[in-house]
Amino acid sequence: MEIFNLPSKFENVEFDCIAEDTLYRFRLHVFRDMMYASIYADNEPIVLGQRCVQNAWIIPAGLVPDKGNFRFEVNGEDYPWWEDFNNGTRLVYYTRDEIAEIG
Repeated sequence: MEIFNLPSKFENVEFDCIAEDTLYRFRLHVFRDMMYASIYADNEPIVLGQRCVQNAWIIPAGLVPDKGNFRFEVNGEDYPWWEDFNNGTRLVYYTRDEIAEIG
């Protein structure tokens, strides 16, 4: 499990992170009080406009079978929100083995 610090000054933001030797680029944007994510792995689009929900995998199962997955972990039952980044909302990467342990 790896926790990434998230930029929290703007509601629409783009940032990079590296997990398991893969460069991931996140583009987060807000539309109608919900956050959406587009994710690129090594400059290839994986997910475009995925709705961000609390404690759920962001990348749909099977799209990147040899890698792990990300999720927004949120305190309480709120949806992930940019103003709460690093303070109640965090982006976490889990390896395939860690995902298998979680179930």
